[in-house]
Amino acid sequence: MKYSNNNSETADKTKGAAIGNIMAIVNCIGLLGQVNDFSDWVSKSHHVELNKELYEGYKFTFDVLFGRLFDEIGRNSSLDLEEDMWLSRALFSGIPISKVPNNSEKAVLLRNIHYSANSVLMARDWEDLIRCVSVFREKVLSRFDGLSEIAVASPTYLVKNVEEALKYASIFETYIFLNDTRRGLWCYL
Repeated sequence: MKYSNNNSETADKTKGAAIGNIMAIVNCIGLLGQVNDFSDWVSKSHHVELNKELYEGYKFTFDVLFGRLFDEIGRNSSLDLEEDMWLSRALFSGIPISKVPNNSEKAVLLRNIHYSANSVLMARDWEDLIRCVSVFREKVLSRFDGLSEIAVASPTYLVKNVEEALKYASIFETYIFLNDTRRGLWCYL
């Protein structure tokens, strides 16, 4: 990925919003990936141990967020990823990424998200999930580590800094897409 720090006032607002969306989704997946912290919280706050029902709900939440990440990266240009017509047409037509050639940087990234997300969603139990999430973090999420260094908080939105903007964008992402499954859950695989 090419990162460029464009602080000019002529920066494309659509790109700025889109990069904020990607950062929020990555942040939500990162927070959800802290399974041991979740286990401690649910045990202390609700006196419940990790079980099969919680496990299925946890994986469902990952599924929604993976779909959001795939969709958001697929449809915006904020990361300046090389893209080709094959990928554009395939995404528009709903053709699975596994059937799209690796002709561009964006296709390769989306394919990595697809296969890494599948391994998380196919995890058999909590221990396997923790291992698969760690691999997902290493193979996919780590590619987005530099975004917060180049992001700029817009004074239009009355936030003090990028961290605060990311917090609110993550809350928004959670509220909209993890509560309204008519918009948040769709088949991207």
